[in-house]
Amino acid sequence: MAEREATGEAVRAFLALDCPAAIRAELARLGSELSSMGIPMRRVAPEAMHLTLKFFGNLAPEDIRGVTEVMEEAAALYPPLSLSAKGLGAFPGFRNPRVVWVGLFGDTLLLEALAADLESRWPALGIAPEDRPFRGHFTVGRMKDRVSPEKMAKAMTRYGAFETPAFTAEALTLYKSELLPGGPRYTVLAKAPLTGKPREE
Repeated sequence: MAEREATGEAVRAFLALDCPAAIRAELARLGSELSSMGIPMRRVAPEAMHLTLKFFGNLAPEDIRGVTEVMEEAAALYPPLSLSAKGLGAFPGFRNPRVVWVGLFGDTLLLEALAADLESRWPALGIAPEDRPFRGHFTVGRMKDRVSPEKMAKAMTRYGAFETPAFTAEALTLYKSELLPGGPRYTVLAKAPLTGKPREE
């Protein structure tokens, strides 16, 4: 059963898998090192790093209840996931990057299956599905200014093989996101443990 926070008004929300503080600290350290190389980006704070599965925008109380039920249903079908953060990438690409990110290694096929399963359930709640495939990643920073392809290539050479230790993602978490002057604040609205049986190879 998911843990829930009662709320009476619409909130800005997203669905994510959490990772341990030690992994978030390593990702933040990578962001700091990229900045020291002259990559002009706003680094994501460690507490703001999540493996986002779905950004909903504003959810009304009845939507939160529906999303929580979907979380519980899907989480009961999938086991905890063994993952590591690995590799360096940029959206839309290294020639004109807007977002710098780190990808994933490990149970990525199972993660993609979970994301697709969840995505197939949202239309029944009146929530539009994504118009592009899921690409699991951690955002490390967002560009403040243009950066030369040569500088990005140098960063890729130095950090393209970046990898954290493995961690276990054990639950789906629905977060409320508040945009405050000092930075975003996240509050857990619901949490659904992944309790499915391990899949056969």
